[in-house]
Amino acid sequence: MFPIPYDHAGGLALKDGLVFTMDLTRQALLVFNSNGTLKEEQPFSNPIANGFAWGQDCLWSTDSGKDSIYMHNLDNGYSVRRVYPSRNPKPSSIFAAGEYVWTSNSKNRIIDQYALNRSAEGRSLNLVNQYPLPGIIPAGFYLASDNVLWIFDIMTHKIYRY
Repeated sequence: MFPIPYDHAGGLALKDGLVFTMDLTRQALLVFNSNGTLKEEQPFSNPIANGFAWGQDCLWSTDSGKDSIYMHNLDNGYSVRRVYPSRNPKPSSIFAAGEYVWTSNSKNRIIDQYALNRSAEGRSLNLVNQYPLPGIIPAGFYLASDNVLWIFDIMTHKIYRY
């Protein structure tokens, strides 16, 4: 555990032993080593990212203010490759694995599952399933390789296993 040196955090993703998060006040992406030392700080192409996820050779982020899901390139500034509309308003947390992307929605208490489709016209995100979460307001979630879904509930401050 290590403290984050700012008040308004957004998003969290781990990759190669590094911790990625946002300082929403300064609209900056912060990268920490696993011991908590700041490795890098840079402007981010989605300045109010609520969630982060690695997958499909890209970085994904959500923007609940614009009801959007962003696919970022893996270049130095994580430029925006594509912007997809979210099926539900206010997407927050995001998770990606294989050809699927999941977003949580704290307003409707739903997790949406999208399939990333490639065609001659480009890529699209198509909603393939919705998982209602009665009584839970998801602040974050993780789908493990054994298909166990872990959800952090913002109201109860509990982690649920499905």
